Amino acid sequence: MSEVQFQLSLFGEHIGFQTFADAVGGLEDVLEDAESALIPESKARHWYFESEAPVQITATPNGASEAELRSVVAAIRDGIEALSQQGAQDAAWPSSLGGQARRGLTRILGVLRDPTVDLIEVTGTGIETFSVQEIQPGRGPKKNFYQDYSAIEGVLDSVSVRGRPRFTVRQAWTGRIVPGYFDIRMLDRVTAAVSKWVDVEGLVRFRDDGSVVSMSETRRIRVDDRTPLNMLEFEGALPDLTGGLSSEEYVRRLRGGVDE
Repeated sequence: MSEVQFQLSLFGEHIGFQTFADAVGGLEDVLEDAESALIPESKARHWYFESEAPVQITATPNGASEAELRSVVAAIRDGIEALSQQGAQDAAWPSSLGGQARRGLTRILGVLRDPTVDLIEVTGTGIETFSVQEIQPGRGPKKNFYQDYSAIEGVLDSVSVRGRPRFTVRQAWTGRIVPGYFDIRMLDRVTAAVSKWVDVEGLVRFRDDGSVVSMSETRRIRVDDRTPLNMLEFEGALPDLTGGLSSEEYVRRLRGGVDE
């Protein structure tokens, strides 16, 4: 039997300790509630944190079956969707979750009130990835996001195959670390590119200012033989290049062909 994972990702700049603690505490509450309803009390189960992801928990079937653990993950995901899209109306709330789970998930979604948190993404074993940008229906998100098939250029820093296979790329022009997710069948190509300059193509999630959040559905990784450079060393070399625009706005206009 396979391990079962649930991953809660917070996207933002300089996320605070208390915000992280609120997300973890809420996850603990909903997990306890879901398990009590979906797994017989006599069955053992143990969830632990993965070191590679901020809030990723894993359980190995040991007493509780893989199917039972998957049902816990699915119920948590459904509860998050119900709270974020339906305002926790009883008709949309999963019958397997109780009041403790509702309080826990409310606490998790509450971290969106923190101005440093732009987006919460939920994924896990056997569930469809789901993103939340706002808490209450009718209220616009703090930042707009859009997705498009594009490429990321930089140095591939790391690879992890625990849970959902992922890599990180240190972006060439910004120095930001961008997470990317890939099909395990690409593992040999990804590991061969570690510490090398790469051009990675896939479905890229952008903020409205043109900065990159993450990549999924990775299609291709091309390795460049040139020596990796820190492009931030060239900052200020062409001071009038952007015409007074921020770097992100300048790149966004180039990409979208926005008229002056």
